[in-house]
Amino acid sequence: EIENVIMKISFNTASYLLNNPEIHNCVVMKVIHDLHEQEYLVAYVHVTIDDFEKHKNEIEKQIKVHCQQNLPSYMIPSFFIVMKEFPLNQNGKVDRKQLPKIDRALLIDGKLESDNKNINTKVSSPLEQVLWKIFVESFGIPVDTNKINTDISFSALGASSLHAMKALTLIRQRIYPQMDFRLLFANPTVRQLSNILEPLISSNIMDEKAKVESQNGNLVVKNELQQQRLKPSLSIETCSVVLLALIYISPVLGITQLHPFSSLIFNIMFYLITIPSLHLMQYILISRLLFPFGCQQEQNEYQLFSWTYYRRWFLQRLWFLNTSYLSILLGTSFYNLYLRLCGANIGQNTHVLTTLIDVPELIDIGDSVFIGKDVFLCNILYHQKTFQLTRIIINNNCTIDAESVLYGNVEVKDKVLMKSMSSVTGLVLSNSIIDGQNTSYGSSSCMSNLSNSHQLTKFKTRHTLYQFLCIVMVLLTHTLSIYCGYLSSFTFKDNIGVLFGSIIYLLLSMSMALVFFFILIGNIQSCTIYKMDTFGYLHKIWFRNLITNTFIHSFSILPKTYHHYLSAVISKNVEIGITMPDSFIGFPGSPNLIQIDDNVTVSCDYLLMPTEMTHEQECVVNKIHLTENVFLGSMVTIQQGALIEPNTTIGSLTRITALNNISTINNNHTFFLGIPGESIPLTSLSARTSNLQSFSKLPNYKYWFNIWKINTMFYFKYICSLLAPIILISICNKSIDLSSYTTIICNVIWNLFLFILFIFYCAITCLYDEKCRRFYQENNEYTYNFKRLPLMNVYHANVIDQFLSGTQWIVFLLRFMGAKIGNNLIVNDFFSITDPQLTEINDDVRIYSRAIIQASYF
Repeated sequence: EIENVIMKISFNTASYLLNNPEIHNCVVMKVIHDLHEQEYLVAYVHVTIDDFEKHKNEIEKQIKVHCQQNLPSYMIPSFFIVMKEFPLNQNGKVDRKQLPKIDRALLIDGKLESDNKNINTKVSSPLEQVLWKIFVESFGIPVDTNKINTDISFSALGASSLHAMKALTLIRQRIYPQMDFRLLFANPTVRQLSNILEPLISSNIMDEKAKVESQNGNLVVKNELQQQRLKPSLSIETCSVVLLALIYISPVLGITQLHPFSSLIFNIMFYLITIPSLHLMQYILISRLLFPFGCQQEQNEYQLFSWTYYRRWFLQRLWFLNTSYLSILLGTSFYNLYLRLCGANIGQNTHVLTTLIDVPELIDIGDSVFIGKDVFLCNILYHQKTFQLTRIIINNNCTIDAESVLYGNVEVKDKVLMKSMSSVTGLVLSNSIIDGQNTSYGSSSCMSNLSNSHQLTKFKTRHTLYQFLCIVMVLLTHTLSIYCGYLSSFTFKDNIGVLFGSIIYLLLSMSMALVFFFILIGNIQSCTIYKMDTFGYLHKIWFRNLITNTFIHSFSILPKTYHHYLSAVISKNVEIGITMPDSFIGFPGSPNLIQIDDNVTVSCDYLLMPTEMTHEQECVVNKIHLTENVFLGSMVTIQQGALIEPNTTIGSLTRITALNNISTINNNHTFFLGIPGESIPLTSLSARTSNLQSFSKLPNYKYWFNIWKINTMFYFKYICSLLAPIILISICNKSIDLSSYTTIICNVIWNLFLFILFIFYCAITCLYDEKCRRFYQENNEYTYNFKRLPLMNVYHANVIDQFLSGTQWIVFLLRFMGAKIGNNLIVNDFFSITDPQLTEINDDVRIYSRAIIQASYF
């Protein structure tokens, strides 16, 4: 098709003084070039004309303009080679092997000097200088060239999808973090990008005295206030971590000394209820002590690393320490009651399924509101040297689906639907639908006719009673498992007995969870709709989430690969990356809702969610099907009804729904990117799956031998990860004569020391895990060797995240793990930096919770 379009060109002969040029033949070839094996389309055109060398460049330009007008962008060749004649073979046909090879560096160098009139030897601003350097790094422009052309587009340089994505990433890092890929494709030259970005950058600079300068290839804003920035205090942070550990272990030490019942099983039940309750009440009491007047001045900004900052940090850590307890209450009126005790305003018939809340006091939620899983209510905004507390207001009858983000001063009016992975700030008008960066107004007629006081869902007393009975059932199950594990620990002596009892507890609780998943709850049929205030939703959806949240730690005894089979039908040669330790892919116990075919690669932090909330707060459940040769990037959400066609690549930070199914039918290789996902003309990574060696092709004995070897190594590491802290604490107890420490204070201090020692052990474990992952450079490409580690080690990392995130101790640990990190950093989530050995961060950077900085992919 490309060749036919080129052959039909009608040249504009106004610039020619001689005979009209004539095209005799055209050959378009796909050439694999570059160190990353990028593919380029090259068009060889056989043209006859007098004084060929003089008119060669003009002919090439007209051919390219003709292709741009008659071909879609992804079919336009990257390079055009105009030739006097084609090499022929013995049969008189074009000998493709004898066509001139492509030297991309020389071609680019020639394009920069092809039109002397348009060459800009000087850039007109620091922004153009930084953009040109990004073009040099991303699009393969020879570094030693002295030619600068700010009016040449990256498509004229033969840029591929990987080059464009690299340029987009560098622009976000160095110039404008909110840079959108559509903006890059619509303004493909340095001058166009500079004209578009300059007003956007200027609007973000509030200080009129600030100056924008180019420094070391980065665009920096300099002002006098940078010299007055406070620095973090390691001594305050250390004391705060010790105090946090003391507050955490005090209820455990105090309550376990009590034996109100003669039966052990009743005492265990008493501990399981009392200890979490005390931990939850601690947050309420300490928040009143640290901020006796509440957040009355939430609009004011406070200095970073000040007394107010560290008080807020302490409360945040207390809140996230309690998330494991709060996960039992999610979606119930009991969770709403606790939020009210913490200072939040929560209306009636409201479902809150997230614990990602910065400041509960600044949350105001109306009646009949649904807030989905892992919705981030961000009340704290970081600036250059200050932070700001902001209020989030959500009015009646609003639906906010999973993984969405609300930040800054947010006011969501009535009857608003926010689809999954959307983000908003400021005012959101009534009857709006927020879909990623897109906003539409005017919802369905049935919603528009509702008054603001009308409630979409109405929960009755029997619904609350059902949820209460389910929570009691879960507590009884854990009590029985702990009781059996405790009795089993006496089978062996000392440390081996403790290890054996722990394994028995995990096995029993995991077995009970499987009974709940597959027998008590059962499958969910595809194409099903559940109303929020019905028993069908409570039993099939809410109760399943309750079991997942409370028993997920029990499944650490299984390799992560086996977790996927609980909730999906998976074929062979499927690579699924690591997700957070507190989630499955989909609904465990209902594998019929997710089907994954051969040769599928799923990267880290994905969400395969066979559900979607509607404007009427109905939960739609439908099947997800990933066909063969599909690649999913990081932070991807696949929602109900999605059918991913073969040879499809889903870029990072993308959401795919059933609406994307039609777009993939007639494409051989499709690339989706954005929220919502849109098909864009980039080369699909799955297009190069022909070299895959299917694991299923191994002989049967080798296949089962590999399975046995992987499982043996997993359980060896798993037992070591369980036994090591037990032995460490046992050695410490035996080295000290505990009989001399009879007072309560000495006992508390000793246990506090052991707990801090356990945190230190978790840090050593995380450091060892990272050393087991080797990154080495080969042919300018990083090769990633990952030794699979037991999920229990991920829980060790979770301990580090809960106690040390936001402090300089987490920065020191990341440096030991290989990250090149500057000073005065705030890292609020230890899991944000997935590849420390390949990460470099400069000074004064603020990384929010749930942010992901990933330097590798499968």
